[in-house]
Amino acid sequence: MTTDGTKPSMATKLIELALRECVEFWHDESNDGFADFRSNGHLESMKIRSTGFRQFLRKLFFVENETAANNQAIAEAIDTLDGKAVFQGQRFKCNVRIGHLDGDIFLDLGNKHWQVIHISGLFTTMTKSPSSLFAPRHYFHSKCLLAMENFLICAS
Repeated sequence: MTTDGTKPSMATKLIELALRECVEFWHDESNDGFADFRSNGHLESMKIRSTGFRQFLRKLFFVENETAANNQAIAEAIDTLDGKAVFQGQRFKCNVRIGHLDGDIFLDLGNKHWQVIHISGLFTTMTKSPSSLFAPRHYFHSKCLLAMENFLICAS
């Protein structure tokens, strides 16, 4: 129930579920909103206005309520969450396979374990990906191998 005693709308329930499950809302240089959430032991970033994020919201709602969310509620929730990411979230540069953060270099291995090689001065370690550093794997064409700043190298 809401403070005035009415039942919360389906869109409100979806937003509350997303706020509970998502770790961070942020945007890229193009003002596209993203959400970070935990999945199978790693953080994933997903574009809020993507089919994948719609499915993520549908699943959250269905698991919680054992019924499907309607399209209008999904659209309203996405508009609100995208606004949160764009207008309240931090801006990050999306990288495809190579990224820079706080003077360190991260190389995304692109494997099923979501591992990256972290290069810091003389030390190199393997770790989990800092999700906001890299664009979602489906975000770019699969033939693109590396992106460093504005220079893109693609397989021929």
